[in-house]
Amino acid sequence: MSVDGAMPSIANEELLARFIVFSRWIRSNQTVKPDAFMPPSTLDLSVTRHKDLSIQTLWQIGQQVADARPATLYGRADLTATEVRRQKLEVEPRPVPENLNHASIKKLCSGTGGCGALRGEAICALIPRRGRTPSSRFRHNPIQIAIPSR
Repeated sequence: MSVDGAMPSIANEELLARFIVFSRWIRSNQTVKPDAFMPPSTLDLSVTRHKDLSIQTLWQIGQQVADARPATLYGRADLTATEVRRQKLEVEPRPVPENLNHASIKKLCSGTGGCGALRGEAICALIPRRGRTPSSRFRHNPIQIAIPSR
């Protein structure tokens, strides 16, 4: 947080985590399914910024997310803010008391046309095609799967 309490904007290269709390969100080849990125009725898709977090703290936040449902934490899908913005979506800081790095992926609104309904197609475009395995570099595959150690 900045001195005035406001969260700094999210840089393009910043990593974002979408916690995977349902096994049905992961394919057998360990790629994430589009279901993990379908927005809820509020149209705000929750993610957590990696910014200034240790891997251990990131996993702790993921476990808190799972426990609140209750659900099992199966992993997380990591992507950059650039990948979000390429789909004409925006990611904005939305800190909550239990997760100061919380952010929301939303549809960009035009000044004249309004937002309209956020449709899953733009978010689903973030997901690797079926059959592609996670790569070690984002330039080949924008989303990486991480599995928590048990």
